[in-house]
Amino acid sequence: MSAKKDKNNVVVAKPSPSIIGEDLKINGELNCKGSIEIQGSVIGNINSHIVTIREEAFVNGEVRADVLNVKGRFDGKIKVKE
Repeated sequence: MSAKKDKNNVVVAKPSPSIIGEDLKINGELNCKGSIEIQGSVIGNINSHIVTIREEAFVNGEVRADVLNVKGRFDGKIKVKE
């Protein structure tokens, strides 16, 4: 976890992303309120606040996110705010 200070100078912890490792292949739907970092393979839909698809990753499905970073391979539909 990383941390930062709020307006009252109180340390607030920021949750770490959920990571799909390089050697992991998932078939199904992923739902996360925070952020997901994909290094492996996902066949299915992803719903998350922030989605990062790393260089070595492959995603086939629909991604719904507020923020999406794609550096790997993606095949499917994208619905993002940013």
